[in-house]
Amino acid sequence: MFEKIGFVDLRKAILKATRMLGLKTYFFSEEGIYSRVGQRKLPNPFSLLYLDPWLMLKILLKRNIGVVHIFSITKRYTSVHKISILRKFTTILTYVGFPKPLIEISEGARRYHEAECRFLYKYADTIDLIVAGSNYIRNLLCENLGLKNVIVIPNCIDTNKFKPLKKGLEDKPRIISVMRLHPAKAPWRIIDIIKYVIKEIPELEVHIYGEGVLNNLIKYLIHKHQLDKNIKLQGRVSHERMPDIYPRYSLYLHTSPIEALGTSVLEAMACGIPVLVPSTGGAKEAATFPELIYSNSLDASNKLLNLLFDEKKRLWYGKRLRSIAESMYSVNAVAKKYHRLYFRLL
Repeated sequence: MFEKIGFVDLRKAILKATRMLGLKTYFFSEEGIYSRVGQRKLPNPFSLLYLDPWLMLKILLKRNIGVVHIFSITKRYTSVHKISILRKFTTILTYVGFPKPLIEISEGARRYHEAECRFLYKYADTIDLIVAGSNYIRNLLCENLGLKNVIVIPNCIDTNKFKPLKKGLEDKPRIISVMRLHPAKAPWRIIDIIKYVIKEIPELEVHIYGEGVLNNLIKYLIHKHQLDKNIKLQGRVSHERMPDIYPRYSLYLHTSPIEALGTSVLEAMACGIPVLVPSTGGAKEAATFPELIYSNSLDASNKLLNLLFDEKKRLWYGKRLRSIAESMYSVNAVAKKYHRLYFRLL
């Protein structure tokens, strides 16, 4: 699981936190059990674990584990037998779902997240602590499910890898968006926003990195609104290339109204480019400034135009957001939060 985009840097933070405590850490994943230094089978008992496993519960009782840290929820944890096993340990759950599914999510995704919520409500007394990725998710868990044992520790990014280019922004303003083309991401919002912006800047280019189930729909909408020259689908790009891609753009446009706190938003901030995010969801907690938060498509287009026409303002926001990314969302910053959490529990 931790090899997937968005969670590699979180693994670094967990390892850093446990090293500060002098603990040896191992990870479970869907592929098996791997040590920190490579794909080597776990040879010895261990004491602390950050994981997203389906194999976990089969071996927990044979290991000397003090704290179990689960990443998200699956049906594999819902049997009475497995829940009884979890009760034997101090259990932490990092929750990244949608506690209040909205109409924009597909039916299948909505059913999945509703099942997660039912699990949380039923077995809340089994989980000692729930870690939410943003205050937005924490508030929804508390309000909708009545949970009280919820704290906030955000996802993190490697600010040594994601950083501004020394040569600064490109002369020609361009917009970037990075996402899976999935209903929860609301990618159609880009078309709604850009069709207003090009009235003032006809040559504007918007590049969307990523692919998904809505690929054909987005292509259709782009063609329908005659935006083929403005909005380009770049397809899926390896995560290793992204630190070189972000800084070549003037602005990052985020569209998901329900995401906890998108990793791509943090990566763009770390690269020193302004981000424009919806007023709903968790991304606004990172964007901070009212000028970078929009309420609807027309509001977004107006704020985009203000930024696109003012390079000095873009650079100013880029520097401020870079500073926020380093102080709050870097591997070191998040590692300190997990260090304090583990220290309190052990």
